[in-house]
Amino acid sequence: MAKNLEKLSSEMENYLKQLKDGLESILGDEITGTYVHGSLALGGFNPERSDVDLMVVVRNPLPENIQKELAHYLLGISNHPHPIEISILAEKQLIPWKFPTPYEFHFSEYWRVRYEQELAEPKGLYFHSEKKTDPDLAAHITILHHCGICLSGKAIELAFPEVPKEDYLASLIGDYEECLQDI
Repeated sequence: MAKNLEKLSSEMENYLKQLKDGLESILGDEITGTYVHGSLALGGFNPERSDVDLMVVVRNPLPENIQKELAHYLLGISNHPHPIEISILAEKQLIPWKFPTPYEFHFSEYWRVRYEQELAEPKGLYFHSEKKTDPDLAAHITILHHCGICLSGKAIELAFPEVPKEDYLASLIGDYEECLQDI
């Protein structure tokens, strides 16, 4: 795998390799890089309550059948042993930079029921959506630049643009305001 893995346990290295291999079996040569951000990259991962934060860059937009295959895969592997949060972005969604940032696919345990329902009774609510954006990606990409882990592919500084400071701050403030509403 790649740099910064020396700070990870062998169990976590194995889990990340399993995740990377599973994603590669679905996405194949479309993947240009797989990256770890969040608490695992920052050194604050708690195996009892943290999730594993991944970002994957692909060459082209993902067709619906591939998104469904990803959803099935992630529903099966997330929480075994750790929950997964993953965002998949096409290269053209990163350059030129846009905020909020568009993406191809997102999964987290927060979305589990939504995926299970849509896969059981497809309504096209998520997989057909062309306008998927996430303001949180500005913060995630900033973290990647400072302490992210490249599991495979292009170096982080080549795969991701620098995020303008105002977009990074807007991302953080948005999260803060959402926390205030949810508390």
